[in-house]
Amino acid sequence: MNQYHKRLMRIIDDVKHLDIWSIIPDLNRPEQTVMHAIDRCSRTDLPQWKDIHREMRHREDPDEIMEKCRDAYMNVSGCPGEGTRDVRVSDLVLVTRMHMPAISRALRELEAKGLITRHTDSADRRQTIVQLTDEGRKMVARDTREIDDCIEAVFAAFTEEEQEELIRLLTKMKDSAAEELEIRRKRV
Repeated sequence: MNQYHKRLMRIIDDVKHLDIWSIIPDLNRPEQTVMHAIDRCSRTDLPQWKDIHREMRHREDPDEIMEKCRDAYMNVSGCPGEGTRDVRVSDLVLVTRMHMPAISRALRELEAKGLITRHTDSADRRQTIVQLTDEGRKMVARDTREIDDCIEAVFAAFTEEEQEELIRLLTKMKDSAAEELEIRRKRV
């Protein structure tokens, strides 16, 4: 690794460790992750999620399905706090990449704070449905505005051309890394 690679990797690591969510003091990080995942999942339009676990068991490569769900999760519609789709706890496991015990702890805390409700899915009693309360919806909308304002302020230091170039270069690096990792995984 040459000096430029080391500098770039150090910067990427530093950026990765900037905790933007620390400007939102009301919840700890797992609670924030779960709370905002409930909101985003409730605003996705992906009917296949109902059958996602069954599909994953019958496919050789469940990662493909998981990535499809995560792509949909990143492309939500509507405004924060305005989702209407029921969210299963299993949806949260998929999109947050958190373990079930951590999600369960966060859900218990969020419920105790009056930010979510939980109930058994009437169509499948093995599943638990979680929803934001009115207070939870308000918090998600407020937190999202705060984070968006922070991100806007950060990127105000860049021209549109610089932002385009940064996107282009980071995408090129990501694609190159993914390709190289795939080659090396096949060797093993």
